[in-house]
Amino acid sequence: TDNQAIYVRLSDGGKSADVNTLTSLLNTQFNIENTKESDLKQKITQYEIGYKYSSNKFKLFLTPFYTKLGNVANILYFRNADNTAYAPPVQFNSFTTKGIEIEADVKLSDNFSVRATSVFQNSVATTYTTWIANNNGPADDKLLTFSGNKAGGVPPVMFNIAPRYTSDK
Repeated sequence: TDNQAIYVRLSDGGKSADVNTLTSLLNTQFNIENTKESDLKQKITQYEIGYKYSSNKFKLFLTPFYTKLGNVANILYFRNADNTAYAPPVQFNSFTTKGIEIEADVKLSDNFSVRATSVFQNSVATTYTTWIANNNGPADDKLLTFSGNKAGGVPPVMFNIAPRYTSDK
């Protein structure tokens, strides 16, 4: 209709690894010679379905989404008994996030409106393995899995509200 719309977005692509991953993977001649180009690219798959409603006094956007981020390198360095460094094999992990974005804009008068945005999401480490060093040296290192746990650094709720005043000047 004139004031409503529904859309679907699908994307399947990649992005460069973060700076820490790049500098860790490319910090020695050995790593430079043995790092494959595919090790430097994270894979992203995204799906979203959006609903938009708009009138003179009210706008609403609802966007449920699904995101899978894969090929995320976990690079660690540990100490040998002689205090030199070594790196256990790089682990490549993946994360899945499901959620909904909600945006609303309410025009309260000709000069005053309020915009609110929020994201409700659940992010899980789909595959997450990491090395744990015990004594110095690789002999007793353990590979642990934390797959299925909540992903760190992804808040379950984000919210913003912004009042706006405009004048004719």
